[in-house]
Amino acid sequence: MPKKIFLLFFLLGLTGSLLFFPDNFFSKERLTSTITVSRAEENQIYPPAPWSLLDKILEDDPVLNAMTLKVGDTEIPYTEERSGRIFKRKDYEKEIALKLLDTSSGQTEIIKITKKGQQLVNPPGYLIEVVTRPSGIAWNAWNTSYKVVEPSHRVVIKNSYPVIKSLKKVTQTVTAKNGDKKKVVKTAPNIVENVVYAPYSDDLKTLAIQLKGRKDLVKIVQTARELLDQRGVYSKAVPDRLITAVLPAEFYLRRPVIEQSDLGEFVLDPEGTVSRFLVILATNEKRAWSETCNKSGACGLYQFTDNGLSGTYRTVVKKYPSAQLNKDFQVGASDQVNSAMAAMLLDDLNLAELVRKYGDKILNDPRLEEYLAASYNGAPRWVYKSLNATLGKNVAEWGRYLKSETKGFMTKLRFLVNNNLP
Repeated sequence: MPKKIFLLFFLLGLTGSLLFFPDNFFSKERLTSTITVSRAEENQIYPPAPWSLLDKILEDDPVLNAMTLKVGDTEIPYTEERSGRIFKRKDYEKEIALKLLDTSSGQTEIIKITKKGQQLVNPPGYLIEVVTRPSGIAWNAWNTSYKVVEPSHRVVIKNSYPVIKSLKKVTQTVTAKNGDKKKVVKTAPNIVENVVYAPYSDDLKTLAIQLKGRKDLVKIVQTARELLDQRGVYSKAVPDRLITAVLPAEFYLRRPVIEQSDLGEFVLDPEGTVSRFLVILATNEKRAWSETCNKSGACGLYQFTDNGLSGTYRTVVKKYPSAQLNKDFQVGASDQVNSAMAAMLLDDLNLAELVRKYGDKILNDPRLEEYLAASYNGAPRWVYKSLNATLGKNVAEWGRYLKSETKGFMTKLRFLVNNNLP
């Protein structure tokens, strides 16, 4: 009985405490704290999603792609020094759209600059300069290197560059110094197409971008070899073996680096030149060098040519029908995988002739890649002439009869081989 009375009084006391002294159990501090935390969580401004330089470069650009750029109708002459030589140039005045990245915030913007001969005209509030490369190259069309001086924390990650595809004749009336008027005929841009590209600059030379560039290159070569295997393309040098069993993949990792690098810059900074190649490939992907042809008509990633009725490209297409190369040279050369396949086929064709001239032992010659690369860069006859003079003899340098450009090719190749690059 005493226990029941005690329990009754205890419950009554507890109830009274809840009724008359609620703060003892649910203090205002606790309640306020709980509400404050809940509201803070509800209204919290979360940090923006992380971004990377590569993400910003590769993101879609509908505005930049659709940009309208003005091109003038009068050529402006200027001079440019490259590798110690002075070149006379002339170009139409043109607007160029630049996509800038604020590296402190991740925000991007698009501005327009104007190229007037060698001069760059900036919009108000901006100071952008053209970077002159060690070779002396400054303006380089859509792959011109820019440096943003003002505003701070800005880098150029992409540009839209107007390319003149055709010209037209225009008749104009001009007034001479004596006041007489006369008609003159001149050429002016007719069809203009914009090339959207990520131009190289040291601002883009990050480890992540270079690693992606090498991965992309490996993928190009791997895909080309897989297609040749799937299509059952056999070697002409070793007829009972597939081409991929005869020619090592690493030959075609090095070849485009050699083709797309300036010898003078390579000698000054070989590793930096390799990095430049990887950055351009990583940031432009399938567009990299797709619009590029040199003065000799060599086009695309592997710098293929097709000059004359018996051009190199069409010869390879004809000799290896099972490879199913694109028959259109311009399209085929600009397609990286197709171009890599064509490079392998051309090497096999040249290798077959080397085997015919010098026997099967040439297949195991440690300098085989040099023979094939030299044949690829210059006419094979200079390789034959050099080998005839040196093969089987104790000579340190086999390529004495190679053209000077091809000797430069060998300089680059040997560095890449000795340093296991790219």
